[in-house]
Amino acid sequence: MSPSNASVPHRTRILRATLAGLLLLGVANAATAQVSQPAKIAVVDLERVFAESPPGQELRAEVETLQQTVLADIETKTKEAEALRASAVGKSVEEQTQIQRQIEDLDREVRRVRETAQRQISTSEQEKRNGFQELVQPIFAEIQQTQGFDLILNMNRAIVIFAGPRIDITEEIVAKIKAAP
Repeated sequence: MSPSNASVPHRTRILRATLAGLLLLGVANAATAQVSQPAKIAVVDLERVFAESPPGQELRAEVETLQQTVLADIETKTKEAEALRASAVGKSVEEQTQIQRQIEDLDREVRRVRETAQRQISTSEQEKRNGFQELVQPIFAEIQQTQGFDLILNMNRAIVIFAGPRIDITEEIVAKIKAAP
């Protein structure tokens, strides 16, 4: 191999190393520029905001009304079952069997009423939370833009270990929702 041929791979290695160094320097400068400005972070208690929002308040009212209706229905069916049990005393085995079936029917009806109520609540909650998301998205976008937050976290106790009051924007979100038409 001639000396000039041996130097080509050596020059190529030097050129590659120089380019890699320049690339790393550029990445390091970009990272330093980002680090020089600390990230601005906010937290928000979305459950509290939801509870105080119109969709959350509507859901609470619906749940309370449904609970009252379900409890009244269950109480009525429970009294019917108690009356049937009392009427079974002194009856024939066949009549007691018939009464027991009626009581079991009432028990099934109570379970059905509870399950139906749970499905209604679940469906309504999903609808209200979807409406809530539509309500708060523009508010979050506005706050992020006007205050320059890089990150907004949901203050979920299982995720956020500590959040100082300076970064908590829950009050501001609640106020904007209450001020909305």
